[in-house]
Formats: sequence, structure tokens, C-alpha cells
Amino acid sequence: MRCDKWLANTRNTLEKHTRRRIVIKEGKGQLEEALQRAWAMVTYGSVAGIEAAILGIPVFSGPICPTLPISAGRLEDIENPLLHERLPWLHSLAYANWR
Repeated sequence: MRCDKWLANTRNTLEKHTRRRIVIKEGKGQLEEALQRAWAMVTYGSVAGIEAAILGIPVFSGPICPTLPISAGRLEDIENPLLHERLPWLHSLAYANWR
């Protein structure tokens, strides 16, 4: 799927599979506030997914997202997210950083 159609396709899929409120956050700011009330996060490829995962929020990850190894699964399963052990994934992120 082309990323320019990703948002519309993602919203359509979510609307078919959940009655939960869908909040679309674009740009910077208010991430912490949005995550306080979040059931899950859906992201194409944002580092914001890492922040959500650290807080224990399931992340439905796009193909270039750093959270792909712990993705909560298919959007169709938004009400039953897969929950992965995050510590090995977080270790791998930390080991990939250096000065």
C-alpha cells in the first residue's frame, strides 16, 4: 500500500473493527496527553510508537516503524492486540545507539 493512502485506509479499517474513538494526531505536541487515554496506537513509522510501547500501550506498526518487532498484530484485531515481551526489543534498541 502506498503511504499517501495509508491514513484513509487505516481509518476505514479501524472503523469496521472497533467502536472506540479514533484520534488522529499529526505533528508534534501533546503526545503524552493523548497516550494517557489510548487503548492502542497505530503508526506507519513514527518514533512515537516507541514511547507508547514503553508505556505498555499496544502499537499496531507500519512497515517502517521501529516497533515492528513487537507489533500488536493486524488492524482487524484492534480489540485483541498481541502483547509481546518488550525488554529484549528495548535492549536491541539501546545496543544500537552509540556515540
